Amino acid sequence: MSRGKELEIILLDVNSLMQHHLVDVSSVLFNFALAKTLNKPAHEMAIIAYGSQGTSNSLNVECESDGSPDQYLNISVLQDLRSPGLDTLRLLTSLPAGSENADFVDALTVAVDLVIKASAARVLEKIPKKLTIISNFARKANEVDEEFRQHMIASMKAQLIQLQVVCLDVPPAAPPAAAGVLGLEDRILRHHVGADDHVQYAATQEENLEMLKEIHAEVGKGEIRMIKNISGLFGVFKTKEVSSQCVKAELEIGKTMRLRVRIYKKVSFEKLPPLKTKCKMEGGRLAGVSTSREYFKVGEVGGADSAASEPVAFESLAKAYRVVGGWRSG
Repeated sequence: MSRGKELEIILLDVNSLMQHHLVDVSSVLFNFALAKTLNKPAHEMAIIAYGSQGTSNSLNVECESDGSPDQYLNISVLQDLRSPGLDTLRLLTSLPAGSENADFVDALTVAVDLVIKASAARVLEKIPKKLTIISNFARKANEVDEEFRQHMIASMKAQLIQLQVVCLDVPPAAPPAAAGVLGLEDRILRHHVGADDHVQYAATQEENLEMLKEIHAEVGKGEIRMIKNISGLFGVFKTKEVSSQCVKAELEIGKTMRLRVRIYKKVSFEKLPPLKTKCKMEGGRLAGVSTSREYFKVGEVGGADSAASEPVAFESLAKAYRVVGGWRSG
């Protein structure tokens, strides 16, 4: 595999209690995928939405064939592990609708299973992978027995998976007597919940984070980040490489003294890939790209754009080769 390859698995919670975060999250992920598409074409991304109304994952299909269709529901694999592109950007602008069920343990299992199957098919075991789960963890997860938990942790270690947890705020409690003030109820209070519900969601978040901290401690790689606003999200997803650049110059002091100095500056490099590596070949040519040549008999005054120039058909051209002092036909 290519040196410096990065494999990102994004596990995004889209349940109904995450709706007030999804606009910001999708915007950040869009910019992240766009930067990967333009500047890191060798990198790969997988995107999984859990808490969705629909279900689309291989584990659910396998369980359904075994007679257990109610396993791993509300989890949709939007993109398998591959280089991000235009399709990735499109799906990040149209995330699936949310449901009332969002089990991060099932979603984590689907993500690890996706990595295992991709590694078996393409020999990716030795490449480090980052699995980022984004949620406010306000929905209860199923209980996990110790044997299953240890099996998941062993699989993550074997696949060199780094677990990164991004925890967002639960829906805020509606302030008392705020409804109807200045007609802002729909705009401001749309994603607010009652005080009792807010306390319940916060308690559920704490329970889920304790479970994740135990898994994270045994995996041994990654981090858990509490994010309060969109600026914190930008700090999670970074793509620019920063290095130092040196410029040699002469520093003049007065009219008689000159000192040779070196100026160092930190710069960020973002390279655009060449067109030829990004266009599909059709009949030996670049898709949607054509070339044409026109030949002119140039007059004595002016050049090819002058009024004296005349177009010449390709069939009328004579073969010639360059010699010292001009051209010779042959």
